[in-house]
Amino acid sequence: MRKTLFVSFLAFLAFVLGAAPERNVAIREWDVGLDHNVLDWRCVTEELPPGSVPEEPLVPGLDSPSARALERFPIRTRESSVTRAAWRLSVTSAEGEGAIVLLELSSGQTLYRGEGVFLGWPQERLEPAYHALLPRSDEPNFEIGQLG
Repeated sequence: MRKTLFVSFLAFLAFVLGAAPERNVAIREWDVGLDHNVLDWRCVTEELPPGSVPEEPLVPGLDSPSARALERFPIRTRESSVTRAAWRLSVTSAEGEGAIVLLELSSGQTLYRGEGVFLGWPQERLEPAYHALLPRSDEPNFEIGQLG
C-alpha cells in the first residue's frame, strides 16, 4: 500500500513540477491529503497567455517583503572575544517582521543569521534573500577616471 501511495505522490509531483510549465499553465494552488488509505490530490491551474511567464516572488516563502532599515550592528561570536560590526537588514512582510544579519569575518568567510520570520532559515536561503531585499541606490556607481 505504501509503495502505491509513494508512486502516486511522485506522479503528482511530476505534474506539479514538470508538466505544467511545458503546457504554459500556472498552478494557483494544490493540496494533497490521505484519507482512509487513499491518496487524494487537488490541483487548481490557470491558463497563461502565450509567451507570458509567471512572476517569481522577490523572496520565496514571504509575501510582499520590504526592507525597512540597513544599519551597523555590534555582534559577538563564540570563536572570538572581540565585538565585531555586522550589517542588520530589518524586513517587514505579510508574515511578520524579521531581520537578516550579515557578518563578514577577517578570514573572508561570510555568515548570515536570521531573526523573526527568518529564524531557522539556512545560510543558503538567507544569502539570496539578503541580496534581493538590499536597498538599491539611485545614484550611479562612483568611478575614478583614468588620468594620463
